[in-house]
Amino acid sequence: ESEDSGRQQLSASAPPTTSLSLLGNFEESVLNYRLDPLGTVEGFTADVGASGIFCPNHINLPVEVLFYSVSDDNAPSPYMGVINLESLGKRGYRVPPSGTIQ
Repeated sequence: ESEDSGRQQLSASAPPTTSLSLLGNFEESVLNYRLDPLGTVEGFTADVGASGIFCPNHINLPVEVLFYSVSDDNAPSPYMGVINLESLGKRGYRVPPSGTIQ
């Protein structure tokens, strides 16, 4: 069983393969685990809020920040933040059917 078998594929346009290389764009490759992160950056949080018919309380969640290398030169490394919503429980974070989330 592969290491990626427990990971949910987040995009169908650049499916994961055994070769870890950039396919399509950076976002598609990262979302489908085609690029391994070089490391993480600690200490980031996200203040999540929504508005619309009702306004749920803002919540503050930790963000796992990963950085990647996509070139051999000294170009800046792209970063990606991942917020795990499982800590909110079964109900999650309720968002109005018509409104915005920040």
